[in-house]
Amino acid sequence: MFLCVLFLQLRMGYLAILYYTAVLIACTGKISACPAECYCDEPNRRVSCTGDNITEIPKHIPIDTRSLDIRLTSITTIKRGDFLFLLNLRDLSLENNKITSIEEGAFEGLEKMTLLSVNNNRNLSLSRISPNIFRHLPNLTYFYGQNNSLDIISSDLFKKSNHVLQILMDHSGIANLEPRCFANLTRLSMLDLSNNNIKSIGKDVFLGSSKLQSLFLGSNNLVHIDQGAFHTQGLLQFLTLDHNLLESIDGVFEGLGLMVSLTLSNNAIRVIKNGTFKDLRSLHTFDISSNNLEETQSALQDLGDLAQINLSHNRLTKLSLKGMPYLSDVWVNNNRLTEVPSDMNDLKQVYTMDISSNPIQTLAPSPFKDLRSLLKLDISNITALKNRDLDEYLLAGLDNLIELWLERNDLAPIPKTALCTVSQIQILNLNQNGLNSTHKDDLACLRKLTKLQLAKNLLTKIPEYLESLPNLARLDLSENPIVRLPYHSFTNLSSLTNVDLSNSKIELIDGQALYNLNYMETFNIAGNKLTWLPSGIFNATTFSEELDIGRNQWNCDCQMQGFAKDLHSAKLKGLANITCSAPDRYKGHNLLDIPLTNLTCDCDHPRAPSVDMSGSDNQTRYMQPSTLKCSVQSCPDAKVFWSIPMGMILSHDVIEFPGYDVEADGTLVIKSTYLEDAGNYSCTAVNYLGKDTKFHMLKVV
Repeated sequence: MFLCVLFLQLRMGYLAILYYTAVLIACTGKISACPAECYCDEPNRRVSCTGDNITEIPKHIPIDTRSLDIRLTSITTIKRGDFLFLLNLRDLSLENNKITSIEEGAFEGLEKMTLLSVNNNRNLSLSRISPNIFRHLPNLTYFYGQNNSLDIISSDLFKKSNHVLQILMDHSGIANLEPRCFANLTRLSMLDLSNNNIKSIGKDVFLGSSKLQSLFLGSNNLVHIDQGAFHTQGLLQFLTLDHNLLESIDGVFEGLGLMVSLTLSNNAIRVIKNGTFKDLRSLHTFDISSNNLEETQSALQDLGDLAQINLSHNRLTKLSLKGMPYLSDVWVNNNRLTEVPSDMNDLKQVYTMDISSNPIQTLAPSPFKDLRSLLKLDISNITALKNRDLDEYLLAGLDNLIELWLERNDLAPIPKTALCTVSQIQILNLNQNGLNSTHKDDLACLRKLTKLQLAKNLLTKIPEYLESLPNLARLDLSENPIVRLPYHSFTNLSSLTNVDLSNSKIELIDGQALYNLNYMETFNIAGNKLTWLPSGIFNATTFSEELDIGRNQWNCDCQMQGFAKDLHSAKLKGLANITCSAPDRYKGHNLLDIPLTNLTCDCDHPRAPSVDMSGSDNQTRYMQPSTLKCSVQSCPDAKVFWSIPMGMILSHDVIEFPGYDVEADGTLVIKSTYLEDAGNYSCTAVNYLGKDTKFHMLKVV
């Protein structure tokens, strides 16, 4: 055996497969073996070696191995001779190791190898790799060098790699690309150099790589690209230059007549000059969002085949979309537009338009009438819509509109007349509008709605107009000052599958509040003011995805005893996790860990609430304060709610209406009484044993 090993050491050069095989058989008596630290899939000729205890490439790997995966080891150096005899190797993965260097000739003899991956070797630097690393890999097709510390791509690195089709070297600390470093890659089709530290691209960097189709250079520190840097990339279709520091792109895209997608978002481009895109006649998708763009001159008119354009988050004060008849998606939100983009009569095929968050001062009658194919329109946060009712013809002509966004327009009340012109819409976003109206006919025209967003408004109760929406499936009422879910809150909404009431001020959910919500996907009441839940509240409802009741102030006392029994049932077990906030002896405990007999209240005589409103003001003068009393006797303590003539439901935690204050003892103080405050008031007190309501009439003189 010793003589055989000595003979092989003397013949470390490149030998014929049969010669090596014959010698190995003579020495070992077999052609295949599996190292103890590896797993060998013999039928597929795959070997995997993993473990911190591995400090070098294992010996005696079967010589017929086609795929070798060595990962999560303590190997620091790939040495010459590590892969001796593996002449059939096609795929070699050296990912997630501690490799810092690769010796000259480490891949000698691996002429059949097509894939090499050295991903995730954090300290692997090209300064510690031979520039001839690929010289012995004439058939290499795929090289993956992601998440390393490669530093510089020299002009010699890929000099002998004219079969490579794909190179991925993102997140690898590359700071410099030498001239002609990709010149010999005549078959290269994909190159990913994103998320590196490259500052400039010289005009000769990609010289010769004429088959390149996809080039990713996003998230570098690019401040300059030479004019004509891509002049030999006539087949390039996808180019990303996002998240860089580019201020100018003059002359960069010459000759790229087959370009389909160009991404320039998150740079510092201020002006696009005429002719910048004159060769991009095939461009389909263009993203130049989040720049400092102030004007485009007439440069966009060269993009006659463009389908998608994203100009959002710039500084544009005006915009023309003339000569772009194939546009399907337009985003110009968060600019400084003072008027709607001009020449929209050409946009016969546009499906999505977002012009939100622009200081548009005036809107012509029926400004979107030519957009008859439009499916989604976002006109949120538009100056011309602030604090006023929408013009009844604003949405005229949008006969195919499906989705409408009207966020942050201070619309109060709901613009019923304007919405009736698009009665076919299915998705409506009215978030952050200060809405507090709950009139039954507010959305009566929109019976096809399937999704309604009403987050961050001033709703204090579930709106009555939901009853007119039989197809509603998704409802967002989060971050409203809603204080109570009364009986049958969703009675006529049997189609509901997703309800979000999170981060509101709900203190009480009545026992039959969720009646008719039999099949839910998600129901979110996290981040409210709940201290207890009634027994049976979820027994009739099935949650296929999530029931979120976290971040409430659960008081694990007698009021939770009935619900605790429910949680022990097979239907609800594991569905809801309740962590107690009170009493002190159970703070931080899980409700399920507390014996039912220990869930008690400090009450000698438990009783349902009784309400006394004596001592309340019967009448008051205009603009003078008023005080309405609500004295409650109960054990345990009850939740107290006021209903006022203007339709709101108030409690001690509601501070969104500064003219009204419910004090800790239940007293309602009206700081300055107006004529609309005259009318019938009610005070309701509820605990787990029952409730009581009293009424009081207030006159305003």
